[in-house]
Amino acid sequence: MNYVSVKNRHIKPPKYPIQDMVDDAINVIQASSYLARNRAYLEKMAKVKFIYTPEPIANSFAARNGGNSFGVYTFAGLSLLMCTCAAIFSLYMRTHKVSQAKRAVKWLFGNVFTEIEAYGEEWDAIDPAKIDEFYQRFPEYLVKENYPQYMELARKMITFVLCHEIGHIMLCHCDRTNETSNNVSRNNERSADLFACSILQGTGFGSSFVDGSIFMLLTLYFMYDKKDKNLQYGTHPGMKDRIMNIVQSFRNELMYANISETDIKRLMI
Repeated sequence: MNYVSVKNRHIKPPKYPIQDMVDDAINVIQASSYLARNRAYLEKMAKVKFIYTPEPIANSFAARNGGNSFGVYTFAGLSLLMCTCAAIFSLYMRTHKVSQAKRAVKWLFGNVFTEIEAYGEEWDAIDPAKIDEFYQRFPEYLVKENYPQYMELARKMITFVLCHEIGHIMLCHCDRTNETSNNVSRNNERSADLFACSILQGTGFGSSFVDGSIFMLLTLYFMYDKKDKNLQYGTHPGMKDRIMNIVQSFRNELMYANISETDIKRLMI
């Protein structure tokens, strides 16, 4: 499929697997002083294995693998979704056209998902052909000059995802063998979000990760049904609640970031 325009300004969209994004995120996590200063965290990190698979599943999760070992599972579909959303959000940051960004996101989440049975559950998966169709409908997101910016944003979004999953492991959420109540699970999600912020702040470059963290949660915000965006929903808290918790955690870094609180609120209207 050819995306080259007459001015040669467009490129082909990235294809999964995009494992280097996950590798970069692992390096960020391992370099964080927030983990390095805590012996218990270091000992636990030594028992964590990162598993990346080329399946088009739009998910990532942490789990106890038996004994004292843990796994952080990430799927290629999530990387592909992050690349596409990062293209939308990075252009928004230059144009501040809310309606344009929302129109693209609405089409994306209304068309690209399919359900597949994986690990005994029905999970959302990305249809790569629909990603191609997205870029055909919205070619402004494939302009070659913008590619470095949106790939950088996608890497930051993936980094927040993995930091969040590490938070579940470090905070012992994966140690519990019995099912937890929805209320406990929602609190676990909030605390894993904040732990992820602490990891990123511990890199010394916290302000450079603010946009990735916020846009990752905004991606989830747009994935939710309208009635569930503001409400606590099953095992997860409301998305506005989660986003504003991240804003508060990154309050100092936000003044140096590429995104403002005003931008965040405009996108959530």
